[in-house]
Amino acid sequence: MMYLKAVSYFICAIIFLFHAEIHSQNYHELDSLKKEFDEKSGEEKISALAELSYLYLNIDIDSAVNFANAGVALAQEMNKPSYEASFKKNLARSSYFRSDLETSLTYLFDALKIYENLKDTAGVINCYYGISISYMSRSEFELARSYAESGLNLAQAQNDLERIAAFNDLIGDILLDIDQDYEGAIAYKIKAIEYYEFIEYDFEVCVSYYNIGNVYKAYKNYDEAEYYLKKALELANHINNFEVISASLNSIGEFYFIQKEFSKAREYLNQAIKNSQNSYQKFRLLSYKTLAQVDSAEGNFADAYENQIKYNALFDSLSNIANVEKIHELEKKYQNEKKQAQIEVLAKENEIQTLWRNSFIGAFVFAFILAVGLYNRYRYKSKTGKELERLNNQLEDELSQAARYIQSLLPPKLNEKISTDWKFIPSAHLGGDSFGYSFLDEDNFLFYLIDVSGHGVGAALLSTTVHNIIKAKSLRNTDFYNPAEVLNNLNKNFDMEEHDNKYFALWYGVLNLSSLELTCASAFHPPAIGISNGDIIQFGNKEMMIGAFPDYEYYNLVYQLSEDDAIFLFSDGCFEIHNDLESNLEFKDFLSILKSSLNKKEEALDYIHSQLASLKNSDGFDDDFSIIKIELKTNSGVQ
Repeated sequence: MMYLKAVSYFICAIIFLFHAEIHSQNYHELDSLKKEFDEKSGEEKISALAELSYLYLNIDIDSAVNFANAGVALAQEMNKPSYEASFKKNLARSSYFRSDLETSLTYLFDALKIYENLKDTAGVINCYYGISISYMSRSEFELARSYAESGLNLAQAQNDLERIAAFNDLIGDILLDIDQDYEGAIAYKIKAIEYYEFIEYDFEVCVSYYNIGNVYKAYKNYDEAEYYLKKALELANHINNFEVISASLNSIGEFYFIQKEFSKAREYLNQAIKNSQNSYQKFRLLSYKTLAQVDSAEGNFADAYENQIKYNALFDSLSNIANVEKIHELEKKYQNEKKQAQIEVLAKENEIQTLWRNSFIGAFVFAFILAVGLYNRYRYKSKTGKELERLNNQLEDELSQAARYIQSLLPPKLNEKISTDWKFIPSAHLGGDSFGYSFLDEDNFLFYLIDVSGHGVGAALLSTTVHNIIKAKSLRNTDFYNPAEVLNNLNKNFDMEEHDNKYFALWYGVLNLSSLELTCASAFHPPAIGISNGDIIQFGNKEMMIGAFPDYEYYNLVYQLSEDDAIFLFSDGCFEIHNDLESNLEFKDFLSILKSSLNKKEEALDYIHSQLASLKNSDGFDDDFSIIKIELKTNSGVQ
């Protein structure tokens, strides 16, 4: 439902923001308009400003705002209220595009007041539509509905078929939000289609088909869902609208997945991925996700894993692009503020020169005021700097406290029936690794290691949550003597979609000290390594990560150990290292270091860490360094 709402809001926003496509020829128009702009005057100049501010909405928001502000000033100077209202609508669109809904509403109400004074009904209708969209985006649905119904009544009185259609479509969306009245919503949307078809607005018809299909799909009326989604796809192909083609292919694929028609689902999802290779990446992202679910449902876990990895990679890529755009926007804002500050400084300098020419006393007074201002500013900056430093120190202290808490959860080192040692070095203040061990009873010894994707607070929170669940044996209906059952139940309870797309690797084993039998299961984790009479044994397979596919089944592996065997359990941060020369450590070389560590005078884990640090040419590692050594003592079992 959330995705459906997002699509509906997007379509409404398109109508509100642009109401017309920006074609490539408009770029030539812009160049021509800008060249002629300085030569124009009077009404021609204000008309050019209106066109520039409108066209730039789709290209450069800052330029659109600058042209619109200049237009407002000129319209007020020339006493052209209709132009002033038009410029304020463009400023409202710009604010909406930046998600500044409060400012958008302010400009819209300013424009509405002007149109009402001018008795310009078409202008009032347009403002009602924009106000309704803005309120809907703020989740103020009753207000959104009120303005939409007022706009619909006015549009009907004016026989404005285009706006009658748009308001019917909008009210349908609002009804879905207010009381989940999907039948009422469908009725309004079908009315919208009838008007759009009459005035031959193929794009709007196509989008309405798509929206209706998704509403029916959300409310499990699958026959109607299939009919309307395929109508949307057919019309989108006819008018070559590739965005709706991609969206429709993805939705039809999801529909067939819900219906358990997996071959049809795969067909449409693959088409959606192919159609959105170079654009409309959001639909490719959704298709990878659903395709992974299709593969998982059919038991094709290798393909499911591959598609999940593609989903994760694209998700990260799109997140990075969004972050870069946000940073770029902040940089532009900073540069504009900096430029404005420079202008203000130059203006002050001009004022000083004028005061100096006019009067020495005036200059002295100004200098005194300026000095006081600078002193106060210095005090404020100093105070602000100290406050930032205090907050930074407080944050560092809190992170250190959190790191100490995580360290406190790690187990004490044992030297009883078995001996244990461990080394834990997080790559940041807070890492995604945690581990533990304990006796389930006198004969059964449990040990495990968790490695959550990523670093920082989010990874640490998830890692400690899972660690505490295992430590407290608080996973319901779970036999903690059975590693596979533990992994299966964790996988069902920690869906990555509900945990910020974070998954985790886990190795979990139970060693029976009487029989020296090791039972283990692993999820996307390196195998534990046993050293027995100089031989290297790998315990566990690298199965699917936990959190990706709730229906994935993990299984147990059983190994026979001998007295005096040593076991190393470690995260991938211990061996996935490379130095400045980009020379990577081979896993077989890492195993040789483990084996050699048992024959050294120094502690085995200190030796392993020093060897790896020397290979990396640094004490710091790119990932968390977590390793446990467990040694079976002679006569540890039954006498």
